[in-house]
Amino acid sequence: MSYCTDNWSTCLHTKLMSNMENYAQKVSIELDEQSLSYAETGYYVQRLALALLNTDLFHRHEIIYQMVTRSIELPLGMFAIYTVGRIYFGLNPDE
Repeated sequence: MSYCTDNWSTCLHTKLMSNMENYAQKVSIELDEQSLSYAETGYYVQRLALALLNTDLFHRHEIIYQMVTRSIELPLGMFAIYTVGRIYFGLNPDE
């Protein structure tokens, strides 16, 4: 997956929000027996993004690391990090 550079219309998180408006009830994330619609995904991403904005970490201009096992929460964190304009770096806790 790519990250956003200069053109906000092609950013991954911008496309997610556009799909949230156009396809609210369609499945956006599916893993094993779990799934989230675009509306649910957008809701959780926005909540997490707001939580990130309200932390001291946001103001330090640092890379945000995410250490999560393979789960439905992993892409939510990734999208939230992109939404607040930070660099995402995923870590595998099994390695």
